[in-house]
This record gives sequence, structure tokens and C-alpha cells, in this order.
Amino acid sequence: MKKLPHNYKGVLELVGATVHAYRCFGSYQGDWLAKITWKGTDGWVRGGYGSCSGCDTIQWIQDEIPVDEQEEEFRRIALTYYLDNILTQDDVEAYAKKNLEWDMDAQDMIDFVKENSWNN
Repeated sequence: MKKLPHNYKGVLELVGATVHAYRCFGSYQGDWLAKITWKGTDGWVRGGYGSCSGCDTIQWIQDEIPVDEQEEEFRRIALTYYLDNILTQDDVEAYAKKNLEWDMDAQDMIDFVKENSWNN
């Protein structure tokens, strides 16, 4: 049987996206960002993750979808939720900065985005 993704980087790669940088922010739940190339377009995608199948798509698929249908569901979520919403460098920098006043991981996110900027 084909090995299925265990993180969102793997979900993106499953459908053919090239992931140049990937990082999760938070502990048992939070955000993830990926710098990608998809069908000739460079950009960023983002999403959330959690600690249970009620708040994490990967865990939900693993817990609720029959094994022989999981790959198809991973492909569907990658295309529908992430790769249809590619962000520019400016978009992702603005997203990273929006919660700076209260989010303890916001500065780490800003630093990650700037270190991996398409403008470097």
C-alpha cells in the first residue's frame, strides 16, 4: 500500500506541489505555512492543524475515511483548500503580522516568512 501523508507538507507533495519551506507554528494546535511551486506558480499556502480529528484534517481523514479512500481525500483537500488559494509574498507577510500583539508564535512566523522570502 502507498504511504499516505502524515503532515500537510506531504499532502501538498502528494498532488505534485514542490515544497521549498514548511513549518508549523503552535504546539498542540496552530498554523502551518508552506512556500511552494504549483503548476509554474510560486507562492505560499497556509492552514491550521490540531490535536484531534475534530480540529485537524489529517487526523479526521485517518480516523473517519476508509483506508482505501484516504489518498483521494488528501488530494481533494490539497486542491480545494490549499492550492486554490495561493498567497503572494505580501499576502503571507500581512497574515503573519496580523496577530503580533497577542500570538506568541507570530514573530517566529514573520521571521520564517522573511527568511524564506521569494524576494531574497
